[in-house]
Amino acid sequence: MNSVGRWMRSWLQMLAALLAIALGSSSGFALAHDIAIPKDKAKGFEIAAIDHGAMIAIAPFRDRILDLARQIPDRNEHLKALLLYNEIQSANCLWELLPGSLTDEASPMNACAHADMASLKAILDELATIDGARKAALGLVGELDQHMVLLGSSYTRCEFSDTVFYTEYQINPNWRDVILYLLNVTPNTLMWIVIASIAVLTLGISKSKAQRRPQV
Repeated sequence: MNSVGRWMRSWLQMLAALLAIALGSSSGFALAHDIAIPKDKAKGFEIAAIDHGAMIAIAPFRDRILDLARQIPDRNEHLKALLLYNEIQSANCLWELLPGSLTDEASPMNACAHADMASLKAILDELATIDGARKAALGLVGELDQHMVLLGSSYTRCEFSDTVFYTEYQINPNWRDVILYLLNVTPNTLMWIVIASIAVLTLGISKSKAQRRPQV
């Protein structure tokens, strides 16, 4: 079974969990969303950890960073791997559409978002080393640093601030915990589930395309 198939199976498990929750009681959700990466899965290019403040600060820069990366005609293997990882990892996180994904350490989506934002930062760091992109990349770095200062979050850290990721190991949320979290923190849980259900249709397509797309 390919990764898209495994992801769809996870989604079905989440829906089954939702049905069980609806029929039963849900007193709480598990805070633990362990992202300890097994040693035998630590493959590919290493992606440096990102602290909580930088994660929140860099999110609004996503489109500008990726637009700059797409302008590189001859991408090296490192940049290609980072771009592919970020595309799939962002989809795993449902593009941070669910509340608390970026801001709440208690969210089961937070670890997933850390991997997403860490890879985005890694892309920017790589762009800063490439001729033709260096000037624009360093300009974005300067804006990002200033944005972090304005947010007052430069030194904010959380449970996942020291986690190192790898381009060949995707981070996926525990969907049952996601539903339980939403039931606890928002009265509009059904609305978010509908949004997530719509997003998953796009997700399956985007993942499939990303895996089939030849790297140039």
